[in-house]
Formats: sequence, structure tokens, C-alpha cells
Amino acid sequence: MCEWHEFAGRRSFVRARLAEPSAALLPPFVLLAEPGVSAAEQRICSEIWMRARLAAAALERERLDFRFNATRQGSAKLKLGYLSSDFQDHATAHLLVETLEAQDRARFELHAFSYGGSDGGDMRARLSRAFDSFNDITPLSDTEAAQAIYRKEIDILIDLEGFTQATRTSILALRPAPIQVNFLGYPGTLGPGLCDYIITDVFCTPPGSATDYAESFAYLPHSY
Repeated sequence: MCEWHEFAGRRSFVRARLAEPSAALLPPFVLLAEPGVSAAEQRICSEIWMRARLAAAALERERLDFRFNATRQGSAKLKLGYLSSDFQDHATAHLLVETLEAQDRARFELHAFSYGGSDGGDMRARLSRAFDSFNDITPLSDTEAAQAIYRKEIDILIDLEGFTQATRTSILALRPAPIQVNFLGYPGTLGPGLCDYIITDVFCTPPGSATDYAESFAYLPHSY
């Protein structure tokens, strides 16, 4: 576990891998563990990782032909969709649950889209109460999941996984919502074509790092 004799050469090794045709097999999440990798290289890895997936999704998006109503009545609530496999006793849930409970229900309608199954625990029950609707999309294909999100007329779809374990970025690639956001679970870029914004702060993503992200920064005033 602690053989460090190759440590100094890892950065050169990773750079060489990113330049090879096999770079598409290098997951961005795994790259985070490599020493000396820059944020710019992390973005390159994300773009390579998603290139073929986005190309495949483009054909399916054309078939699905999702269309969004550009006009809303001023009194209508904004529908927020949260996409995750961690709506249970998980770190993401512990970080998020009070935010959900504090959101202004006069302005927002909250919808969960869960694909991680249920552990039957207290946190799962608490999260279920925090949402206006709790949708288990575990058995659905990516296309079926995207259609389920689209039918709910979600205004902003918030992905809580990024490239972490059990991710389903392929749902995001189908663009079932007019605005898509990367938040909380993976504070790195997902590359172009998935999310419009990343909810972050100036410590995690200083303004000078904007070119290393495909997403625009949506800053919170203290900690994201």
C-alpha cells in the first residue's frame, strides 16, 4: 500500500496517458488521486471521458426532442430536481438535508430522483419528507429516467454525484431540464455538455480557475 518509489514519475505517466488514444479509459475521479495533476489536466480528462458518451447521447436527444417552455407565470414555483444515488445514510445526505428543509416552499418545489436504492433508515425517511415528490428511478434506463424528469417539468436539475461512484452522468447528457447544475458531491468540472453551473465558493474555485471548468461559477457567500 505504501510503495512510493514511483511517486515522482506519476505526473509524467499521467500526462502521457492523457495524450494516448486509451485516455478515454481514464476516469476523472481516479485521476484525482494522482499527484501533481493540474485543474486544466483534470478538465482535459473529463472532456475525453465524456466525448464518446456525449456523441451517443446526441442521437438519443434528437429522438427524444425535449422542448422547454421559455415563459413562466410570475407566481409559478420553480421546480428543482435533485439527482443522486445517495438519498440515505451517506455523507452527501447529511450535508444536504438541512438545506432541503430550509428551502422556501413558497418559491420552490422540490423533487428527488433517486437511483441508489433504499437502506430503510432514518435519513432516507427524513429526506423523503423534505421533498414534494420522491421518485425512485433505480430500475429505469437512462432514457426512461430522463423522460421521467422531463415529465415533471423540472426547471433546474441539480446533480449531486458528478463522477463519483454510481454516477449516471448519461442522464444529464440527455438534457431533461433546461438548466443543469453540478453541486456538492464532486467539486470538479464535468466537462462541456452536462451542467451549465457549478454551485461553489471562492475557496474551492477561485475566480482565476474559471478556465479549468466548463461550468459557470454560481458562488455561495461562505462555503458551498
